[in-house]
Amino acid sequence: MKKSLLTIVLALFVAFTINAQPFFSESFSTEIPATWTVTTNSGVGWFWDDGTSQSYGQGCAIIDSDAGGGLEDGTLESPVIDCSSYTTVVLKYNYNFQKYSSTEPDSGYVEVFDGSNWIWLKSYHADSPDNGPQADSLNVTAYAAGNADFQVRFGYQADYCWYFEVSDVELYDVGAFYSVTFNCNINDSITGGYFVVGTDTLSVTGSIVGWTEPGSDPSLFMTDDDADGIYTYSTFLSVADGYEYKYFKNAGWDNGEWNGGDNRTFDVVDADVVLNDYFGDINNHVAVNEISSEGISVFPNPSNGVFNINVDNNYNLEVFDITGRVINSRTLTGNTSIELNTAGIYFLRFSNENGS
Repeated sequence: MKKSLLTIVLALFVAFTINAQPFFSESFSTEIPATWTVTTNSGVGWFWDDGTSQSYGQGCAIIDSDAGGGLEDGTLESPVIDCSSYTTVVLKYNYNFQKYSSTEPDSGYVEVFDGSNWIWLKSYHADSPDNGPQADSLNVTAYAAGNADFQVRFGYQADYCWYFEVSDVELYDVGAFYSVTFNCNINDSITGGYFVVGTDTLSVTGSIVGWTEPGSDPSLFMTDDDADGIYTYSTFLSVADGYEYKYFKNAGWDNGEWNGGDNRTFDVVDADVVLNDYFGDINNHVAVNEISSEGISVFPNPSNGVFNINVDNNYNLEVFDITGRVINSRTLTGNTSIELNTAGIYFLRFSNENGS
């Protein structure tokens, strides 16, 4: 009989901001200005809404396949914007995309005109959190800088689905600001049932946004457009050392990666930054992920005191403290939880004799 030993380590711990003015802006707070071009290929097309018909909460441009009752295909195109004197350009806007069904091929998208061609930049296929305005920003320097004929275009294609809303379109010359992208892998929490896709939200906060309370600013909600369990948020920050941040589930301070303890940190030097993190692991260790093939999941890690354990087979569990002393042992079948009351580092050893 082959004995399988698996050991994992558990740790127990008891918006977008640019300091500049936009050189172009359109809020759509009261209308779609005549300077914007609405092109309708099918259906009703883009129109102005005061924000009450779909709970957007403010004036916006909207294209609504649900209200139209059929195929919608249309674009909303900005006037020509002279960017010839700018060297680093960022496009910022608020949007809300809602789809009727995950099987529907509906899509909202963003394009820009580089002086010769329309360039696709981004598409939306997943519901925006809380059915409200979600901030997004794109570095369009490659297409806008030095371009006297720059334009922005929002498009939508759907067949009797829901809608795509847009407001607060702005262009910034950000100078010495750099793009910072936060990627948070939360697959372990999804597999373990701690995070429910479509119900729970994930946000990032920290010194990057003045430690805004989690859930209070929907623009800080992270999104997972390709449904791979990696949630993303992007912003632009100036050169500085020691930015701090942390990820939180839902609203309030009680559902962070860990209570108190260290914050995540990074520096912005002279280049864009991409941060690839695992929810609950400040060191981004992959030990918990490595045992998923053995039918074991442990979550959340780190924790505020209670760890949930799911096993597909029978296992013997031993819990060790940092000195190697066994402080808990039991036989596991199915789902269970253990409570550890003292902050520290703990080792969990799983063993079985299945002949495999």
